[in-house]
Amino acid sequence: PATQASPAVTPSPAASPSVSPSPRPKVAPGCTASGTTVTVRGYVMDNFCIDRGTLLDAPSVQTLQNPEVHTIHCLVDVPVCVNSGYAILERPTATIRSSIYQVKYQLSTADTLLVKDVANSERSRANRGMEVEVTGVDDGSLELKCVVLQRGFAVTSSGAAIEWAIAPSPSPTPTPSPAPTPSPAATPSPGQASPSVSPSSAAQASP
Repeated sequence: PATQASPAVTPSPAASPSVSPSPRPKVAPGCTASGTTVTVRGYVMDNFCIDRGTLLDAPSVQTLQNPEVHTIHCLVDVPVCVNSGYAILERPTATIRSSIYQVKYQLSTADTLLVKDVANSERSRANRGMEVEVTGVDDGSLELKCVVLQRGFAVTSSGAAIEWAIAPSPSPTPTPSPAPTPSPAATPSPGQASPSVSPSSAAQASP
């Protein structure tokens, strides 16, 4: 018997590539710092509580051993804590072989206030253990430069862990300059006679 030809298979149309949203800038716009761009996550701790060795809001707790106990109230409401500036802590690692956290980076005054605002905005549900994920420039100093906040983490009063994305601050939109208004043409006042046009040459009378 004759062999029947298999029906041609029509290829499926290629899927259109999805359009991804514009990526968040890796570092703050206008950054002039040179170094390595890094993304880190860690507990936020004020330098006052670090220097005193124990948490101001829990004096029996060693600051760098249990930073998860640190309350957002102590972090954002106590002036001496806010004014001392914030640091990002690094978790204990096998290399360090210790249960003690280490200061990974210091934050500038401006970035400290930025983190303070983020923590304060979430305090209706967040209670303690404030962490952030940030991107910035490591220029070899202890202070992280050109910081962009990515995500926040904390624990509620009931012990539930929460996480939220931190929206980037919108860039100001320049206001367009208004178009210049043309000057109106001069209109003669009512009743004002229009200037007469003198003849190019007047005929003179004979003597």
